[in-house]
Amino acid sequence: MVFINAVFLFFSLLWLISQLTDAKMDPELWFSLAFTLLCAANTINLLGSSRRRRGRVWGGAELPEDRPPEQRSEPLAERPDVPAAYGVLDAGDGDGLVAWPDVVRRLEGAATYWVCSARRDGRPHSVPVWGVWLDEIFYFGTHRQSRKARNLVDNPYMTLHLDSSEQAVMVEGPARQIGDARLRALVDRAYATKYDLAADAAGDDPNPIFALRPRSAFAWSGSDFAASATRWTFAS
Repeated sequence: MVFINAVFLFFSLLWLISQLTDAKMDPELWFSLAFTLLCAANTINLLGSSRRRRGRVWGGAELPEDRPPEQRSEPLAERPDVPAAYGVLDAGDGDGLVAWPDVVRRLEGAATYWVCSARRDGRPHSVPVWGVWLDEIFYFGTHRQSRKARNLVDNPYMTLHLDSSEQAVMVEGPARQIGDARLRALVDRAYATKYDLAADAAGDDPNPIFALRPRSAFAWSGSDFAASATRWTFAS
């Protein structure tokens, strides 16, 4: 499609240049000018869309290796919206807000993660899983007939939290199945490295891999909740 538009653009420009040698701007020339501009705009748009598709998976999330660290922005940090009776301090008081890089290190280093989802009738379900945190996205695999998989097909929103209640970390957002072979292979390699497993050949496992893209996250220290409680909001 890009090639066809480029060919149209090339010949339209040739014709337009030949006509511009005559200063008389008749309706046919105006039509040619408009058509040429349309082809140029469409070609630029298609080229941009092609580049975006090569680096993205569901919901606009880029493959982790496609964005250098200096281009990865941190989520917005603030105090959580909790009742005043909890005594949460202003953002600059006490220990202040938790640093997001510290939370990322915990998410990357955790061996077990709790996945909380909801059944179709609203009843909650919670289960520990293995998983990997790669560039602001959490990936985990499961059998397609498992309760959590069926829950997430019906309602993709879930909560993820770590084992520790002293250094609490929770992440919320929608989880979708990934189908991109390149991304599945990357996740397989990350799993194999982290858990000392043999990496499966991409596409051989019929069971889904889910990707949780955070909408919000929370963290605090159990020994000083009022001074450390932090909420992050992620760009959609």
